[in-house]
Amino acid sequence: MKFLSTLALTAVSASRQRRQTNSTITNVADAWNDMVTFSGAANHGCQCLNLLSDTRYPGAPVDDLDSTCLSWSNAIKCQRFEGGVCGAMSDNDLPSYVNYDNCDDNGDACAIALCKINKEFASRINAMSSQAVQVLPNPVATCVRTNEAPNYDSCCFTDLFSSLRYDSSQKSCVNGEIVCPAGTRTAGATCEQCPAGTFAAAGSDSCTTCPDGLFASAGSAECVECNAPTDMIIQLDGSGSLTRSFWNNEINFVKDFLANFEISDANTRLSITQYNDRVTTHVNGFNLRDQSSVNSVFNGINFQQRGCGTCSRIGTGYKTAEQIFDNHARAESKKVLVAFTDGFTLGAGENHLRSSLRALENDGVKVFLILVNSNGERALSGYSMSDFTTEDRFGFITDNWNNLGAVASAVQNSVCA
Repeated sequence: MKFLSTLALTAVSASRQRRQTNSTITNVADAWNDMVTFSGAANHGCQCLNLLSDTRYPGAPVDDLDSTCLSWSNAIKCQRFEGGVCGAMSDNDLPSYVNYDNCDDNGDACAIALCKINKEFASRINAMSSQAVQVLPNPVATCVRTNEAPNYDSCCFTDLFSSLRYDSSQKSCVNGEIVCPAGTRTAGATCEQCPAGTFAAAGSDSCTTCPDGLFASAGSAECVECNAPTDMIIQLDGSGSLTRSFWNNEINFVKDFLANFEISDANTRLSITQYNDRVTTHVNGFNLRDQSSVNSVFNGINFQQRGCGTCSRIGTGYKTAEQIFDNHARAESKKVLVAFTDGFTLGAGENHLRSSLRALENDGVKVFLILVNSNGERALSGYSMSDFTTEDRFGFITDNWNNLGAVASAVQNSVCA
């Protein structure tokens, strides 16, 4: 909508004293000139001035009259946001309409809404005609925003004339009330994401645990079955720094973890690698496809326990995984890499880490890392968990294999959902 300048508006007086029947309205200035009889209100405060001027005056309303002008502007703006009837368009692209006594005679839903909004707010302005007009001496300096403009892209309506704007990436609208979006719960004045394995509808005060057999990733609105085809690589740490006890715990954890999946040709298929001073592929092409064979296959993998003082083959393992996914993964499958480590050593193979992780991410692979070390992230030699995973929430740190039950659940929920 192109607005008339303030100077042009002050020159219009006679038209405000009488309504022109069935006038064509092309913008809010036309509606004001056609229906508002409150002399001088166009120059009032910040928001009445802002409503009709080509110059922006975004300051706070000075009183109720100014607030009404702001509500008028927002009501029109909200018809262009999510929740309105006009759709995404600029002010200049809003349709013109005929100012019939019965707005519904216009036929077009957007034109009808604009007609009703303009009639309603013109009536409200006229009802305030006994109020003194405040003409600010220097509105450019006075009418300024005191903080950064929020990123509003949607409106929550209680009726056509009353709505609240909000950022749909942060909030939702339910029955005219702005609430926390689905997948989160209300936590005071903020919204808190539901953890993996739970869900919440919009406006929930709590997150609900998924029923048995259903799964949800963090921030889910519902739980789902784990029946999508999945191609998964298990990347075992077989480096020289490990003890036999660590290796046995690693193998037992993986066997217990995989028991939660349906290992079959149609569902979850597995490849297995082990890294140390090199990378060994124990099962290629996702050819482990029989649930009854999982335990015997893992029990039969030899713990290589080869060390290298200045090498770091986690990234080389990622490069091998990248090649396996490229050559053997199903196009429609979910793709998952679960890697284990007791730490990271700077040196040969380190150069593969970032490039391979980026390639895996670009291919849609979810990369998980499980770090088992009492020194926590310090064991990564200056790297962080986020350098090894495609999402921050896919990294897990513990100093005790017995504490990984929650990790198994979180990984499974993230994979399945």
